[in-house]
Amino acid sequence: MRTGVMMAIFLMSVTILSFAQTSRQKVARLADLPRFQYSIGGKVEDLVKSESAFRAFASQVRNNVESVLRDYDIEDASAKRDLLSILVSLDILENRDDSAGRRLAEVKGLEEKPAARALSGLSENAVRDARPEVPDHNSPAYRKAVSAAGI
Repeated sequence: MRTGVMMAIFLMSVTILSFAQTSRQKVARLADLPRFQYSIGGKVEDLVKSESAFRAFASQVRNNVESVLRDYDIEDASAKRDLLSILVSLDILENRDDSAGRRLAEVKGLEEKPAARALSGLSENAVRDARPEVPDHNSPAYRKAVSAAGI
């Protein structure tokens, strides 16, 4: 599960981001946001399997996404949701559950359709809810708790 989440973060961040400018600018759509490139120096599989390599990569992604959210006034709700969702994924991987919860609420608030709003954050909240119940996050009991919390 962790490798899949890390791969999703990697792919989302590579396609969404680039270098941020220092002044706050209005941005009407995703295509107007800067794009970032990341050198991984090997196979993507090696990046997501190595905790230290992924932490370094995730730190770069977090800094870039936070700079875009800080430096740009993003009018496109979908683009802002995508950026916030990257931070939610990183927060969950780094056990920053309070931060993930705040960002999930913000993502939910940006959902335009009632059905999307109702489903927003279900899997992320299931992970957050299961963590206190089962300390071993690699165990079958944890996976069962995540599944139960997501229902």
